[in-house]
Amino acid sequence: MDQIDGELNRRLAVLAQLYIRRRTNPGYPEVSLAEVEERMGFPRDYLEFTMWYLQKKAYIARADNACFTLTAEGVDFVETQRESTPTLNLLLTSGSESSATKPRKAHDAYIPPRKPVIVPPVTAHSTERRINRRDRRTNQKDRRSS
Repeated sequence: MDQIDGELNRRLAVLAQLYIRRRTNPGYPEVSLAEVEERMGFPRDYLEFTMWYLQKKAYIARADNACFTLTAEGVDFVETQRESTPTLNLLLTSGSESSATKPRKAHDAYIPPRKPVIVPPVTAHSTERRINRRDRRTNQKDRRSS
């Protein structure tokens, strides 16, 4: 992790995340440092030097909301180095695109996937059950059966 190769791989991974976000969600291309930490599985201490370096090279920029975005120079770097750097190409093609492209904000909570609702077909038997039934609240004849 502390070797030169580890640092180069962290830079490539950050650039790949920001590139994917920029391409798939141009309306909200920002990625927070917390999101980068979560996706990469590195603590902030390991990412501070990486982010500083990428900012100084003008590959990424920090917005007013403290989130990072890929600059035009960063896009050029990713696109020119993609073919010659197998690690970068792998990061851009094998990652889970759904999680990388989904816009997230720091205040968003986890929302579980929706389960399909299965509605049984209406049959003669189900409509016959309502005939002569009374409304539980008013004790009057159920109006739905008319």
